[in-house]
Amino acid sequence: MLKPQPTLFVLLLAAALVTASAAAQSTHFSLGIGYDWLSLSGNEDMYKSQFNQGQGLALEDLSFTFTDPSGDLLDRVHIDAAGFGADPEGRLRLEVGHARIYELRISYFRARYFSALPGFANPLLVDGIVPGEHTESRVTQNLDLDLELLPGSQVTPLLGFSRYHIDGPGTTTYHVGQDEFRLNSRTDETTSEARAGVGLHFSGFQATVTEAWRSFDERDASSLSPGAGGGNDPAPVLGQDQTLSSLSRRDHSDGSYAVTTGSFAGTLSDRLRVTGSFMKSDLQSSLSEDEVLAGNLVSFELARFFTGLNQTTNAHASAPNWRGVARVEAEPFGDFEISGGYSRSHRSVDGAAVITSLYTGTFNYAGLDPRDLTTLLTSATAMERDETSWDAKVSSRNLGALRLWADVAVVDQDLTVSPDAAEIVVPGGEGGRFDRTLKRWSAGVSLDASPVKVALDWKEDSSDETIVRTDFADLKRWRLRADWEAAKFLHLVGTAERIDGDNPVEGAKYTLGTRHYAADLDVMPLEALALRLGYGQYKTDTAITIRVPQNFSLAPSLFSENGEEKEASATVKLAPFSIEAGVSRFDNSGDIGLRLDRTFAHCDVDFTSTLGASLRFDRYKYSEDVLAVSDFDAKRYGVFLRWHE
Repeated sequence: MLKPQPTLFVLLLAAALVTASAAAQSTHFSLGIGYDWLSLSGNEDMYKSQFNQGQGLALEDLSFTFTDPSGDLLDRVHIDAAGFGADPEGRLRLEVGHARIYELRISYFRARYFSALPGFANPLLVDGIVPGEHTESRVTQNLDLDLELLPGSQVTPLLGFSRYHIDGPGTTTYHVGQDEFRLNSRTDETTSEARAGVGLHFSGFQATVTEAWRSFDERDASSLSPGAGGGNDPAPVLGQDQTLSSLSRRDHSDGSYAVTTGSFAGTLSDRLRVTGSFMKSDLQSSLSEDEVLAGNLVSFELARFFTGLNQTTNAHASAPNWRGVARVEAEPFGDFEISGGYSRSHRSVDGAAVITSLYTGTFNYAGLDPRDLTTLLTSATAMERDETSWDAKVSSRNLGALRLWADVAVVDQDLTVSPDAAEIVVPGGEGGRFDRTLKRWSAGVSLDASPVKVALDWKEDSSDETIVRTDFADLKRWRLRADWEAAKFLHLVGTAERIDGDNPVEGAKYTLGTRHYAADLDVMPLEALALRLGYGQYKTDTAITIRVPQNFSLAPSLFSENGEEKEASATVKLAPFSIEAGVSRFDNSGDIGLRLDRTFAHCDVDFTSTLGASLRFDRYKYSEDVLAVSDFDAKRYGVFLRWHE
């Protein structure tokens, strides 16, 4: 059952009070509220991971607008809200203001997220154990308040506050003693920001400068799941079973930093305009971890068996960074527009950690020398990154139905990585200095010869260096879009896209190929009848060289997606009824074979000019080719009332 949210209650109460006080002056009001029923067969966790639409009351829409130019404290109010209840997402927005005195905006967003995929990281699937060992059930809430004083004046003070919170339970796995064990966990994260700034508005010039103070606090608590003490691998290690009788772990990280941001825009003449922005911050954070466990385990690093582990970690990190951007837009010639930009950024991360591990009840493989051992690991890591980029673009004007444009950009990256030797497991290029230059060319042409519109664009990125395995040395994209509208009863839109990427570096050999085609046809043979057909197809293939973890040998990793989507729908409007119905199917015959079918039918009826109702039916049927335990069939029925005036 959903629990009442204090923040939401306060906002709804404030909205109700404002609405009540202003009801006599309201200019617009609408409300849509109803009830959803859910009939579900099959895998509930998979359904919740994809849709998470529940059963119960649901707010479809709430909108209220009021104006009163003679008001002393306010002259306008606007409220809109949707979701909550059975809907996994809900939003509320309140705007209150008085002309040239103040403008207050409050927004609230709440969402439920769920993830419990049966086939994801589940070594026990062959034993019929689902949903797996990695699950999440989270509730996120986001509150934003912005106050603008003296709006429209040359100098406008700005104040604001934001709060983001996420919490909820989950399950995960933890590797210790040459085995993996399932843990129950709970996450609680809060990020807050207070900000103040000023906006400047003069003839042909606007600028904003804001100083923000952010802080975050993240806590995670984990413990051994009931019945999980035997681990995932029942085979003994060196003749001894690996078991846990208890485990408790606490992680806590927090930090605070100031963020300075600014932007400006100025019109120097009818043909010349300049814009720019900057950002500067300096993050300081700390992390502490405490872990206590008991069982019968073995450590290959110590070459000993042990019965207990008490481990503490203390770490700190700093991450100063800044970024500046400037752009110029000019029209030196009547038929062409030229723009150019320059940006420079710097980011560095410097951190250190101390890990103290106390192994209790240890004895060697021969069963001798029982004692306690303490190990100490210190690690320091640093990364510094400088990036400079510039771009130039030219586009045509006043060429009738034809428009041409071309763009070129160059990005220079200077990256220095200094990992601690203790962190390097496999010899390779984990650290060092890397210089990379990325060049980008793009161009396009469009033709608007009514009733036909055609647009073609091309982009290519090339690099002289690849820093990480998934960097591309060369990436190309072609895209074509055609639009044909015959009179008012037929509209056809088609798109085609091709993407090719390549990283030829030895040890990576990363390639990407994507093809995408889609077409949508809208036909309206009668004013009361509208038909829609849609078709889409995409195919993606990737290949990359990986290391086999058992022996560190090299092997290719291939992945393929081949999807096809079909849909058809019809809308009939015969007052006072409006009926819409349709079907769609998505098939993927790639490495993850699946099918998702949707059927829907919605009927709206207007009883009067201000009162109406809706009946809704939606069905989602999901199946996988290999993992039948993931299949589900969900039917949703809804009844809603609508009132507007």
